[in-house]
Amino acid sequence: MLNIKTKPYILGDLLGVEVFWWQVPALQQFCYSGVYVICDRNDRVLYVGESQDISNRLQEHRDGKEEATKNYLEYFYRVEVFRAEPVDRLINEIYFINLLTPIFNTRHVVVLTEAVRIQNRKEYLANRVAHIERSELELEAISSGCEPETQALIELFDTFKENDLYVNTTDYVSCQDWKRKYMPVILEGIRGFTRLGDEEILHQAREYAKAMDETDTRLHCNNIFHHENWGDLRAHLIGISLHKEAAYTKVPRQN
Repeated sequence: MLNIKTKPYILGDLLGVEVFWWQVPALQQFCYSGVYVICDRNDRVLYVGESQDISNRLQEHRDGKEEATKNYLEYFYRVEVFRAEPVDRLINEIYFINLLTPIFNTRHVVVLTEAVRIQNRKEYLANRVAHIERSELELEAISSGCEPETQALIELFDTFKENDLYVNTTDYVSCQDWKRKYMPVILEGIRGFTRLGDEEILHQAREYAKAMDETDTRLHCNNIFHHENWGDLRAHLIGISLHKEAAYTKVPRQN
C-alpha cells in the first residue's frame, strides 16, 4: 500500500492509503471509521462510501450485498481509504460524492440531476471493454496479490537476477516481503539511472504495467520502462551489481 500524500478533494486533514481491489489481505486491515473512494483502472471514480468499519463494508461490496455496485464489481480496480471520525466521515462522504460525481452513487447527489446521472452511467457502461481490460502484467499482479507497479519491478528483477537468487512472489505476503527487501535497492538503482524520485518511478512502473503490449501508444516513450529504454535500464542495474544477492544486504538511503 502507498500513502496518499495529497488529494485535491480532501476536506480537512485525513490520513489516506491506497490498495488494489484484489488485495484482500490489505482490505481487511481497515477496521476503522472512515471514507473510501473506489476507482477503475483509468482512475475514474466509481463509488464513494463511508463506514464505521471500512473492512467490513468493502467485504459487503465484494460479496454483492450493496445494491448500487453488485453488478459492476468487475470494473473495480483500486480503493483510496481515509481514516475519519464519524462526523468527519459523513461530511467527507457527501463532499466527495458531489465533487467527484461517482458513476454508481445514487444517494446524497445534489450537483447532478437523476437524468444526468443515468446518462453518465449509460455512457460509461457502453465502453465496457476499455474499463475492464487487463494487461498481462496486471493479470499477474492480480494472481500474486501485489500492486501493478510492484509486478513491473518484479518482472524487471527477474530478467537480471542470477539463477541462485530465487525469490517467491506468488502471493500477497511474499510480494510484501519482496517489496521490503528488494524494492528499496532497485529504486535506488533506478534513481541513479534516471534522477527521478521514487514516487515518479512507481507511477511510471504502474503505467508500464497497464500497457497492453509494446505498441500501446498510451505508454509514452519517455517512460523509463518503455521497451526503447528497457535494455539500457537493465544494463545499468546489472552494472551496479543488482543481479547479486550481496546488493540487497545493504541499507539503501531514503529518497
